[in-house]
Amino acid sequence: MEKVKYKDYLITIKDDDAESPNAWMDENRILVYDHRQFTVDRKGFEPMEIFQAMMEPALYKGYHVFPLYAYIHSGVSLSLTYNGDRWDTSMKGFILIKDGEEGVTSREEALKPAEDLVELWNSYLEGSYWFNIKNPEGDEIDSCGGFYGYDHEKSGLMDTCRDAIDNDINTVLHNKEQDWQQQKQQLNDSKQEFMEYFEHYVNEHTKL
Repeated sequence: MEKVKYKDYLITIKDDDAESPNAWMDENRILVYDHRQFTVDRKGFEPMEIFQAMMEPALYKGYHVFPLYAYIHSGVSLSLTYNGDRWDTSMKGFILIKDGEEGVTSREEALKPAEDLVELWNSYLEGSYWFNIKNPEGDEIDSCGGFYGYDHEKSGLMDTCRDAIDNDINTVLHNKEQDWQQQKQQLNDSKQEFMEYFEHYVNEHTKL
């Protein structure tokens, strides 16, 4: 658990049990892997069948296919390139990027979303995190989970926290401004009522 201060607000960061990216069932970007220590299944996409189909230059079921390597040693780290470690690295999976979706019309254009998917999975495998934020009075103002990876700047967790705090500060200042304007109006109204009463009082007594 981590505790971070920002503008006198307390951010508490904890491990979170987030769902796998595979649970999102993204049909445009797919990862499959078949290893006894790391398995990711997707119906209709068997790694062995994909491997055999790669012997042909054509797309596989409308997808660009990239071999996927897994370095498995006290954890799992994925890559589209072989790292040279023949003992702990295997190639038993693939990244599939759908042709014609998200601006992808060639294998070259499919490489970037493939790399992005590998990065997303590596962040997920590093762990998922959750935060809550308390204001200087100790009241919780926000909480959220599902941020992948222990680099909280890279995952966007800290940006989300800072935005939430800045928005809360702006809201507090806005409310204070409204309260001040309301009090000012009430004071002006009271002053106006007093002046009207005083004028009426003077007029009445002048007549006497």
